[in-house]
Amino acid sequence: MPHTTAEQVSLASSFVLQAPPGEVNDVLSDLRLVVGDDAALEAGVTQALEEYNTEQLVSVDVPGESYKMVLSPAGRIQTEEGTRYLDARNATTYVVDPINLTVSSPEPYPIPSSLATVRDALQKALDGYLARHFVPQPKAGQADQALGDAACAVFPPLVASDEDAAALGNRVWIMEVVSSRYKPTNYWSGRWRAHWEVEPDKLEVRGNIAVDVHYYEQGNVQLHTTYAPHITLPSASITAEQILQLVFDEEAQYHAKLTESFEKMRDGGFRGLRRVLPVTRGKMDWDKVLGYRLGQELAGTRSPPVASS
Repeated sequence: MPHTTAEQVSLASSFVLQAPPGEVNDVLSDLRLVVGDDAALEAGVTQALEEYNTEQLVSVDVPGESYKMVLSPAGRIQTEEGTRYLDARNATTYVVDPINLTVSSPEPYPIPSSLATVRDALQKALDGYLARHFVPQPKAGQADQALGDAACAVFPPLVASDEDAAALGNRVWIMEVVSSRYKPTNYWSGRWRAHWEVEPDKLEVRGNIAVDVHYYEQGNVQLHTTYAPHITLPSASITAEQILQLVFDEEAQYHAKLTESFEKMRDGGFRGLRRVLPVTRGKMDWDKVLGYRLGQELAGTRSPPVASS
C-alpha cells in the first residue's frame, strides 16, 4: 500500500535529522521528488529542520555584521509568536527561516551587566581561539579547495536582570564552536562541534565534542564520534584566556587520539574489509578461469546432440 503524503512527510523529517554535514539541502531536494508536494513537505519538516539546525550548531549570516551567528539550544527563545534566536554579541534576537537560513525581525534582548562582563571576556578569548585553530587558511597553488566555515558564540544564562542573575546560584556560560568543511567534488564533508559549559562557581568546565564525517564516492561511509571531557578550574578568578588554553589542551588531545585511530583503521580496519582470498581459502587461478570460459564459449557453438529414438 502506498504511503499517504502525511506519512511521507513524517518519514522525510527523520531523513532530515540524519542529513550529513552540509548536505541537508541535497536531502531536501531528493525528498521533494519523492513527496511531490513542496508546500506539505516544507510545513512538515520545519520542526525537524529547527531541531537539526540547533543540534548541528548551524551558523548564519547576520545583516550588517562580519561574523556568523550560531544557532544553539542555549540561545533559542520561545515566544508567543514563535521561535527566536539570540545573538549575544549584539544583544539581539532574530527570527531565522529554518529552510533558507535567512535572518529577520531583530529585537533587542538586554543582557544583565553582571553576566555580560564574563560573556564578553569569554567571547573575545574564544574569537582568538577560533581564528588560530579553526579558520582554514588558503594554500598557494591549490585552486580546488574545500569550502569551509567556522563560527563560535558564548551564551549567558537567559535572565532579564542582575537580580535574577544573582538568584541563579551557580551560573553557567555556554561556549559553542563549530567548524565545517565540504568538498563535494571529492565526495566528502565533515563537521566539528564543541559544546562547553563554563561554571566558575563550581570550578569546572564540562564539554561535549562531536565529529561527523561523510565519504560518499562510490559508497557511503560515515563517522560519528563524541567525547565528553571534564576540566577542573584551579580557581574562580581564572581568566578567560586561561580557560580557553585548558579547552585547547583537551581538544588537542582528542584530535591526536582521532588521528591515531584513523591511522590504525587505515592500516588494519579498512584492509580487513577486503576479502584477500575467496571462501575456498585458495588463490584464484585466472588461467583456469579463462580456460573454463573459453570452453563454455566453444561448447555454445556446437550443435545440440540429437536425441536417440
